[in-house]
Amino acid sequence: MSQTISHLGVSEETQKMRSAVTFGNIGPETILAQLYPSSVSLFVSGIDPKVADIELSMFNKALEINGVTIISFRDALAECIRNDLPQSNSRNDVLTKLINEASDLRKRHRNNSIDLDYMVDCIESFYNRDCSLYGDEVASALNYYLSLENGIPLGNIIFSRDQSNVVFSARIISNMKKKIRTPEVKLYNMVYDSVLPHHRRIEVEENDFVEGGDIFVHDRVVYIGVGPRTTENAALTIFRCIYPLLCEYSYEFAVVCSYEKNVRQDSDELHFMHLDSWAIPLGRKQMLVLESEAVERTVCLLTMKNKEVHKHETGLSFLEFIQSREQRAYYVPPDEHEQLGCNILSIDENTVIIPNVLNTGTIEQIKIAGKTIIPTQLNEISKGYGAVHCLIAPLERSTT
Repeated sequence: MSQTISHLGVSEETQKMRSAVTFGNIGPETILAQLYPSSVSLFVSGIDPKVADIELSMFNKALEINGVTIISFRDALAECIRNDLPQSNSRNDVLTKLINEASDLRKRHRNNSIDLDYMVDCIESFYNRDCSLYGDEVASALNYYLSLENGIPLGNIIFSRDQSNVVFSARIISNMKKKIRTPEVKLYNMVYDSVLPHHRRIEVEENDFVEGGDIFVHDRVVYIGVGPRTTENAALTIFRCIYPLLCEYSYEFAVVCSYEKNVRQDSDELHFMHLDSWAIPLGRKQMLVLESEAVERTVCLLTMKNKEVHKHETGLSFLEFIQSREQRAYYVPPDEHEQLGCNILSIDENTVIIPNVLNTGTIEQIKIAGKTIIPTQLNEISKGYGAVHCLIAPLERSTT
């Protein structure tokens, strides 16, 4: 039976994390996705699936050791499938289809650098693990959903923050821009509806886009980044929906504006795709940023009067804005930003998980901020342009 969560609430990014969703074990979907060109898969390069699986396991253990209740998305989705089991292919039929798909993709995209025998071994190993954990019928249906049903394997689904984001007591549901990621939202909704039986959902318009990595709450401000993956209209919709909560708790709503069109090269987009790619709360009155980006992005505040939304240009860059709020900025070196140096995760006000022990400049800044560091090494996972902050969707943070 799926674990359920009775409390939902995030009003500060650096408060004690009580519960969260992470993906769980890697499956064949991530193996198959990397056989596509990087422009489709969104992976910077191929990952070693078995090493990435160990990295995820160690990350989850670090969370649990530090008192975070973890819901495994893969486990919860399997339970949802069990409760409404479709008529599915047999265990061997699905496994054969997965292996054939790997061979076909390698030939189609002429990806001869991929060791097909090793990939097939990983597919068999992960698939058999699912069968042992969930039973043959559930495992075959689960893997069909994740790898075959949508015509493209959902390899990026391991990054659990992007499909939604909790702000106060509401869950903002993403509408994801990239084709390979769009089907993830429906599956995560199934899981959230099972583990959070009663919760408020906020959805944007069909033609607008928003992703969870573009939203965080810090020092009584809800920040939303408008850029490659989140549109301004989506930000306006979210503001309208949570406006009563902003008033109740006396919070502001800040839109962090994107560069003008055509300023950034397409090849650089993934390094700046979300707000948390280059800025992240570090502690009370503390923010970790990439300085070159923080001085270019501008901030406007939204207010409402007579049911009309008003935009107030602050005339300040993001860096100037946080400094005007008496926040201290700590700086990620540019070369470490490319190694996802900004993608850290606060377990509480004083404890931070980092994704790469080789990011020594970033580590020094975090130490100057007075934080205890929990090191992880996500060399393989990070090839999907995500790290510790992207891998988790906090459900509850609180001071008590």
